[in-house]
Amino acid sequence: MVRGPGGLHRLGVVDGRTSGTDAGVVHHVGAGLQKLFGRPAGEIYARTDLWIEARQTVGEFDGKVTYGRGLYEQSGDLGDVDLGAVLFAEKRREDDIRTDGAEVVRWTWSELDGHDRTIRGRFEAAFARAARRRPAG
Repeated sequence: MVRGPGGLHRLGVVDGRTSGTDAGVVHHVGAGLQKLFGRPAGEIYARTDLWIEARQTVGEFDGKVTYGRGLYEQSGDLGDVDLGAVLFAEKRREDDIRTDGAEVVRWTWSELDGHDRTIRGRFEAAFARAARRRPAG
């Protein structure tokens, strides 16, 4: 099971700079483990939950609350949240991260409970794709 102290460590996807529960790792990662992605003009378009520099891979923790939170917080009315627009914006954000040369791995709370091989497989596939993109030498 991945949940609990050191779960992402046991999967071998993060190093000793993180500690505590997976929630702590994902939501309160230490300096250097998150990454800001920006456009050439300097606009920041993404702040990732987890950045694995050596593997050029982003980890994103997803949950139902994630999508639409900003729109809901602006007005306080759930009716103001256009989930289609929110999901499309997130898809474009992920596309931009990939265009900038990083791989993206996503997981949810339910997947942290007994799905070690599934999540590890996602990371390993992302690491392999990133390695194929790197120039030899």
